[in-house]
Amino acid sequence: MDNISSGNFGDKFASQLTPVDSDKQPVPVTDTREIPDYYQQHIDHLNKTISELKTVSEKENKRYEELSVG
Repeated sequence: MDNISSGNFGDKFASQLTPVDSDKQPVPVTDTREIPDYYQQHIDHLNKTISELKTVSEKENKRYEELSVG
């Protein structure tokens, strides 16, 4: 593509695009692909870590409240 002045950029750019079949509807990604195992393992690990951090945080909050009140 040559240098394009900003005045007609949209028209020039549109001419580079291929037409889209308007009869077809987009399909959600979740309908067409599954999450690969290694991603799922990573997600599971992150969820476990988050759960552990929440548990520790709740214990620390209780401890802090007991020290503040008592």
